[in-house]
Amino acid sequence: MAWDRGDIEVLQKYFGYTVSNIKGKPTNSEFIAMIADSLTLQQKQARR
Repeated sequence: MAWDRGDIEVLQKYFGYTVSNIKGKPTNSEFIAMIADSLTLQQKQARR
């Protein structure tokens, strides 16, 4: 639902340009993996 109802600009902010209307929405597992990767990168940058 987050993918369908979410703001495409916000999704692109978190996931870059991996967001594609042509490709379609990711599976739940892919979405969770992208969130986890994003949070991991933010944590690593905060530690610097």
